[in-house]
Amino acid sequence: MELLMRHNDRTITDFMEAERSSLLLLYGENEAYFQKWNVEPFVRHLRCYARSRDMRFLLSTHALPIGNHVLTETGVSQDKDSGYYFSVRNHTVADTYSLTTLLEDFFAFNTQNLAMLADHVPPLRVNWRDPVVWVNIWAIEEELDSLGHNGLLVFWDSDVTVRPDSWHRGIVELLLNRSASRPLAEEDTTGHVFIADTFPGAECVNGGFTALRNTAWARLFLKLWREKLNWAGTWRQGALAETILEVLGLETNIQTKGKRWYAHNCLHLMFPNTKGVLSYRDYCDCWHETLDLLVGPYRMRRGTAVNFIDPEHLEVNFVAHNLFVNHDSRLEGMRLIPWKRSWLPGATAQEEESKLLPPLSPFAIHWAGIGSGRLQMMSEYLQKRFNLSIEGCPRAERAEQDDFGTPARQLRCCARWLETYEKFGASQDPGYFADMGCDLLPRATESYCKDEWGLYPPLRIAEQKEDHTPTDDVANCSQTSLAGLNVGTLCNFQSHADYVAVQNAACKEKIRNQWVPHQTIAMLGNWLKRNLVFQTRFGICHGTRAGWEQRWFRQVLGWPNGSVIGTDISEAASQFPDTVHMDFHEIKADWVSKADFVYSNALDHSYNPKRALEQWMRCVHEKGVLLLEHCTSHTRLGMRGVGVLSESDIFGASFSEYLRLLFFLEHVEIAEVLHAPGGHWHEFGCRCIVVVHRSSGLELAVEPFQRSRGPRLLSPEQGSAGFNSGVIAKEKK
Repeated sequence: MELLMRHNDRTITDFMEAERSSLLLLYGENEAYFQKWNVEPFVRHLRCYARSRDMRFLLSTHALPIGNHVLTETGVSQDKDSGYYFSVRNHTVADTYSLTTLLEDFFAFNTQNLAMLADHVPPLRVNWRDPVVWVNIWAIEEELDSLGHNGLLVFWDSDVTVRPDSWHRGIVELLLNRSASRPLAEEDTTGHVFIADTFPGAECVNGGFTALRNTAWARLFLKLWREKLNWAGTWRQGALAETILEVLGLETNIQTKGKRWYAHNCLHLMFPNTKGVLSYRDYCDCWHETLDLLVGPYRMRRGTAVNFIDPEHLEVNFVAHNLFVNHDSRLEGMRLIPWKRSWLPGATAQEEESKLLPPLSPFAIHWAGIGSGRLQMMSEYLQKRFNLSIEGCPRAERAEQDDFGTPARQLRCCARWLETYEKFGASQDPGYFADMGCDLLPRATESYCKDEWGLYPPLRIAEQKEDHTPTDDVANCSQTSLAGLNVGTLCNFQSHADYVAVQNAACKEKIRNQWVPHQTIAMLGNWLKRNLVFQTRFGICHGTRAGWEQRWFRQVLGWPNGSVIGTDISEAASQFPDTVHMDFHEIKADWVSKADFVYSNALDHSYNPKRALEQWMRCVHEKGVLLLEHCTSHTRLGMRGVGVLSESDIFGASFSEYLRLLFFLEHVEIAEVLHAPGGHWHEFGCRCIVVVHRSSGLELAVEPFQRSRGPRLLSPEQGSAGFNSGVIAKEKK
């Protein structure tokens, strides 16, 4: 631990010297691999790039340092990119013969000798993909010793192309330069491991790019990564993702002095289910959610053990096959050359001949997933985009602007918006699709899709679906931001009196409606009893209307009458026990630093969400917590004039925007995210964010992730009812 801390703050400032001390490493199983007709051009181009930057270049054929013999395989694709491999480690001839026979019986559904197979578990291993792909970890480890403390070891898969007009900029200099690679990150400290950042809806991490320094943190990272080779059913990429969480959890544990850590809540999703299916999507959903809690949201990650490279400023691992799955093995579909509107859903014949749209320009393209056609794709890219051949060193004149990132995320969001519009005639903002990161900075909005890309729904749909046009009620609603970062959509009022009148009227109309169920309050109350040492036995619930929340909390906690109070802006508040008539943006002096907990599911009624949260945290004493609920109905579709007609719901934000808003509060941390029990999670996607003072002594771990993702990831496959009734249209509270 002392060694890790000693290396934690060493920052590199001389980028050019660092580049000369760095190594670009490729791995292949043998020398013949690098000479293959469909591999050699990629290798030659990367060698040319390294030499142009005065970097060392190495082709590693390091053998797997553990005796490994593949016995059989199942479900293996033609390009060997998938499938399970059964291997024996440090084997004897007897082991090999015996296991081969037993596995043949197993695959023939002969279970008579199944127990004998279990006796061979120690030497028998099962991995997703050939274990030989793991060898790059040992190769990286071995070569780290050749670096000084200023250099980087940059690993790329051998099917990567650096953009020919970008060779005047070095990958090492770009990685180390915060303004070029991660301008929104909080810290300016040089990291120890460099990974391309990803957004929800994309794969969580791709092993085609990694960069490391010769430090204790980097060596720990590699050790944790390679040890997962022995885990049943694992694969290199999933092991890399889990290692990132482990290392960040350790760093968070050190920084918070043991108050927060990673509790391996995503680990179970790394392994196949009972049907042998490995759902990487489920794992990545958990990975992204946990990563947000540990180090902050996409593009704004904090921490130094791992630096996350912002792909919208520097795209070092552009995997077009994953970003644009319907590319049809054409560069237009990958958006790498000028492309037409016809590549998006809903295009008319006339639009297919419309003007070309600008291509994306990533710094490095990873041709993974395309199979044997990757060389042809790379050759066409060089010829059509830069008028270059694959021969020699394909270097082009430098680009007029050093623009090395891509808006691939926003473009995907625009495509989803058009697809949904074409299918359902729904008119929601493209930024609604949080499952694809569309709600993140900068948001994909309808005006963005139209102004930047010329993308708009077909007129025939708009004419047929006029009833979906937002009402005039949202004319005064707009995106709100803090320090240039989007944190939700907020509706404005002419005066505070108008705001109070609207809230008061809505409360009277819905006075008998109870949004949060007793089951949720019971879960939260029991969580408080398990995790807090109560200091004052006093709690506050904001926006409670008829006051059920405070009553239920008091009953579950076993506290006396008056120990849990509620607030509501409605004049009707005084009718209900333990309810104070007041605006929750204000607090009483005798509440400051007195509450064991503050709870609310009513932030969507706030005209100033940041102020409301600041006021609520003022009431929480040092050892207390804020319990902030977020459901699907708290998003933009739950606001007035959109999805449901509720004038009192004036603030709409995605779960990610709630987290981002909380990160703007001073001296607070997000300790846990608790999923609501029963239907409130499965039907409404309700979660409760646990917020603590940074100075608190609470020892909390991230709550285990549930496999069911809930309706917050609403998709077109759910049918039109998903947009007009059910989860979204059912009135909140």
